[in-house]
Amino acid sequence: MPPPTRPLPLNRTLLRILVNGLFIPSAILALALIGLNAYLNARYLAQEQLQLTRSMALRLDDFLRHANETLNSTAEISRTSTLDETQIHLDGMRENNPYFNSLYILDEDAKIIAISPLDPLYLNLDMSHQDYYRLRDPRRNINLSHPYISDRTGEPIVYLTHTLDSGTVTVGELSLDKLQEVVESEPNPINGQVVFITDRSGTLLAHPETALVSQQANLAYVQPWSSARGNTGQRIVLVEGEYFFQSTTLLEQAPWIVISEVPVIRAYWLNLVFLGFSGAVLLGLWLLILLGIRRQIFRQVVQPLTSLSRTVTVLAEGGLVSPSGLTGEAPAFTEIHDLAANFENMQQAIKERQSAIQQREQAEREQRILAEALRDTAAAITSTLDFEEVLDRILDNVGRVVPHNVSNIMLLNETGENVRMAAARGYKDFNVQDWATRQAFPLGRFPGLMWMKRTGEALLIPNTSQSQFWVSISETAWIASYVGAPVRDKGEVIGFLNLDSTTVNFFTQQHADQLQAFADQAGVAIQNARLLSELQNSHDDLLIAYDTTLQGLAKALALRDNETQGHSVRVTDMTVRLARRMGQTEPALTDIRYGALLHDIGKIAIPDSILYKNGPLTDQEWEVMRLHPTYAQQLLATIPYLRDSMDIPLYHHERWDGSGYPFGLRGEQIPLAARIFCIIDVWDGLRSERPYHPAWPEARVREYLRQNSGSHFDPQIVKAFLDLLTEESPLLIEEPPPNANPKD
Repeated sequence: MPPPTRPLPLNRTLLRILVNGLFIPSAILALALIGLNAYLNARYLAQEQLQLTRSMALRLDDFLRHANETLNSTAEISRTSTLDETQIHLDGMRENNPYFNSLYILDEDAKIIAISPLDPLYLNLDMSHQDYYRLRDPRRNINLSHPYISDRTGEPIVYLTHTLDSGTVTVGELSLDKLQEVVESEPNPINGQVVFITDRSGTLLAHPETALVSQQANLAYVQPWSSARGNTGQRIVLVEGEYFFQSTTLLEQAPWIVISEVPVIRAYWLNLVFLGFSGAVLLGLWLLILLGIRRQIFRQVVQPLTSLSRTVTVLAEGGLVSPSGLTGEAPAFTEIHDLAANFENMQQAIKERQSAIQQREQAEREQRILAEALRDTAAAITSTLDFEEVLDRILDNVGRVVPHNVSNIMLLNETGENVRMAAARGYKDFNVQDWATRQAFPLGRFPGLMWMKRTGEALLIPNTSQSQFWVSISETAWIASYVGAPVRDKGEVIGFLNLDSTTVNFFTQQHADQLQAFADQAGVAIQNARLLSELQNSHDDLLIAYDTTLQGLAKALALRDNETQGHSVRVTDMTVRLARRMGQTEPALTDIRYGALLHDIGKIAIPDSILYKNGPLTDQEWEVMRLHPTYAQQLLATIPYLRDSMDIPLYHHERWDGSGYPFGLRGEQIPLAARIFCIIDVWDGLRSERPYHPAWPEARVREYLRQNSGSHFDPQIVKAFLDLLTEESPLLIEEPPPNANPKD
């Protein structure tokens, strides 16, 4: 029994059917038809365009030849005629040849001696500065200038000059309207065809769109100089995204070129129609062949692949079918057998890919952990009390991310008018370290910094020599590229983070974005460092104040006994209550509390003979007693922590009507804390038993306060205090215990 033949591979079977049955014949036929049509159409179009441009060139050559002959005749006549005769001749020649806008004759000094039409303003006018005069070729009798716009008529013209041996020059302003008539008179048999005339530099002389001629538009894309090697030329050019067939013909009488352009698409529209028709035919053939090979494809392709799909589905669902079971049936193609044989390799490849994905995810997790560690490091930097260390850390981190030669952090002063470098790196390499770090710079001197302060955005200067935001000075002349970012605190610019490079175009927008992120962190870090530093300073001041206050109290306790303690505690508590009722808040309440506790601290300097005297004081003794507020000021002024608490010890004996002491202040000249306390002090003193008077009843004390409202006391505070007493009467009407307080 002969061995079974090996089936053909699937790709070879399908490729043979499609290539041999459809693709090759159809492609050959289509390409042949399209190529033949395109070739014939191109030949026809080229001949037609060349015929058109040659015809126009002949007409223009005749026109220029006649103009040259006219100018030669005029020059010869002017040689042997007087000025009057020459003027009459010029007028006649211009009337007979209207394509000359004007005719005039220049003497050997290039001054106009005759002109038509006659204009006295132009006689004796020096024309030596005119381009057509300066640029004419002295080796040629006849010269034709570049196109100009006439100063007299505003129309496009060229100057035709004829130079005689005597040095006189005959000049004719040749209107380009004749060229425009030739262009507009030619029919355009092909839709979209444009015929125009240029000189060899590409400047338009005539065009269907007259506005382009008036503007002296330059069509350098036509490359008219490339036609100088021959009288005619043909090529394809790209104009504003569209391709054109272009034919050119040079004039014999002038360096002018007649150009015809036809859009390629419009020229080949017949080919496109034919291509569409061919495509439809090919599509029909394709459908017919598909019907013929359908049965073969189903039997040789679909059925084997369906069997394979069922088996693979079982495997995907976790079945026990072995991949080798796919080869149990005789395969139609070797690929099916190979697929079954390689299925296990595919499974292994999937496992390896999953392992690679897991490794990549692990790497990403490590990157995230690293980023979190960097953020934690940034948080640690912002918490340091060493301000210079914060700035150095920032510059170190910037250097790891954005390469540069020099970096600095500039901070604005309190007025925002000057900046100084709080930290800098790299200036020693350029011998400007002292200049950079030991002076303040006016902000207005640096446009870039002012722009960042105004906008709050980063500034990138790839090339400092070409930027309006960069002011070059001798110390920084080496800086070629710059990037900076504003350092902001709560939206306000407080400084700048700057990087410099000696390489032009070194920094990019990505560097600017990265630098702004560092600048934002710097703003937070700088502000935190400042706050922590201020907090540390405040803490130190507070410790000093505590210590000094304790020393002062110790001195006071050494001079006084504790008999006034009850009074001080009571009046302090009530003063704080009343002050809070009148809208006072911290830290003012703390200052009021300390002032109330120390209100009579000045009495430690009053002699005991006066302070503890039983009975009324003499006038001299009262003079001494009234010095105790001044003594309190002298004592508390040395304690910074208690300076804001001095209003009560110094002014609590002032009266509303100005009759108090030590300064005789009146009304609201007296600090509010002292006005509040003096009422509480009198209220508690009258309710307490003193050596010089017995304790008063509560009702009598309140009546006394009402009677002295407006003279001794502030009326509004008296009312507020009485309201407080009424609201808290169960707590406040308790009589104070008897004591032996000294004089208040």
